[in-house]
Amino acid sequence: MRTPPRSDKFLLFDFLAFRCSPSLHSHIRLLSMSANQHTASVLAIGSELLLGQTVNGNATWLSKQLAGLGLETKFHLTVADARNEMHEALHRCATKTDLIFITGGLGPTSDDFTREVVAEHLGAHLEWNEDAWLWVHNRMSSRQLVVRDIQKQQCYFPKGATILVNDQGTAHGFYCQADRDGNRRHYFVLPGPPREVMAVWNSKIPELIGEICQGIDRRQTRLWDVIGLGESEVAHLMEPLLSKLTPEIFNSIEVGYRVHLPYVEFKLIYRQSLEPSLTPLFGQIHEALKPHLLASNGEDVVNFFSRHLPKNENFLICDEVSEGFLLQRLVAVLKSTIPPGLNYASSSSSFSDGRVGLRMSLRWLNNTEAEVHFTHGKNVRLEKFSFSNSSEFMRERAKQYFAEQALSFWAKALQDCRKEKSIDDR
Repeated sequence: MRTPPRSDKFLLFDFLAFRCSPSLHSHIRLLSMSANQHTASVLAIGSELLLGQTVNGNATWLSKQLAGLGLETKFHLTVADARNEMHEALHRCATKTDLIFITGGLGPTSDDFTREVVAEHLGAHLEWNEDAWLWVHNRMSSRQLVVRDIQKQQCYFPKGATILVNDQGTAHGFYCQADRDGNRRHYFVLPGPPREVMAVWNSKIPELIGEICQGIDRRQTRLWDVIGLGESEVAHLMEPLLSKLTPEIFNSIEVGYRVHLPYVEFKLIYRQSLEPSLTPLFGQIHEALKPHLLASNGEDVVNFFSRHLPKNENFLICDEVSEGFLLQRLVAVLKSTIPPGLNYASSSSSFSDGRVGLRMSLRWLNNTEAEVHFTHGKNVRLEKFSFSNSSEFMRERAKQYFAEQALSFWAKALQDCRKEKSIDDR
């Protein structure tokens, strides 16, 4: 991603006072980090992450949730279960950002001491919470598991902390605030297992963030997924449009290109207050990329396709081109929601099956062209698509391109069928 120059300045602070929120509805004073903007960091704790035994999906998931709330994640950090390294990482997070998310190290074993390190970092004492112990006891006993004294360490929290309930495990999370030179830092401490991270997030964190971030100028992201063009070709279309922006606006946005085959993503990240000034640019971008867009604003074309599939009807997809890529796309995105009526074949011999009312096919015409077919009752549609590069090295890219075009074509045909049916039903 290319980021225009920014003038943000961060100050280094020493702790002067510590204060934890006594309730979820207490007053939370707004922090001025940079032009009243809040920024986040995510600190993952666990030696298993650095050994490559576990993928840190929590940081990705948390950043996505924060982006949905209009907040910027400045960086991710990962450290081992080592006190000194954890302290150093916490210090860096607190000097660069005001919303600090910490995952991992809240379990019952000797290498789980995140709560201790966070309390030391804040200058707070840990206090026993009887309700948390009752939670551990009830959860373990209901599963006929032995409750051991070692699990009591999961029931200590920094004095005054707000406990964030974990209904998927025994380790509750917690939230604290700390002042540094009159500026507030917010600490959200969560367990490590992804399912438990989601549970703790959903318990009250969006509500807390909403209280913290009242009145901020939220970050927005506008996406265009382009198919059939390379990254440099997309840039060739976009850069002249961006050059027409005033320096003030250009330096206030972030521009990004990302290849995720068979697409090239183009995106703009900006503050909500800039949207009126950028609206004409959005229109120009859409017109320039329109021939190469299959879905709108980052929506996956598979979701677009699945929304229009009949729920109580058998249908057949015959794919002679993509060698399984199309099916992989459907399974990866839809997972357990794949319609039960789906029949998939890699040969046209199944295409004449009269028991199937809705039939869709994708087949080669020659090295650079494929034909997409749609039949639903009397509604028959056919379209030819071309991929200009016949190089053998681009063969895989061509298969992916035709699969995505087929999904988009079928989705639009299904959408039209629904509209026609609704008109007939009137």
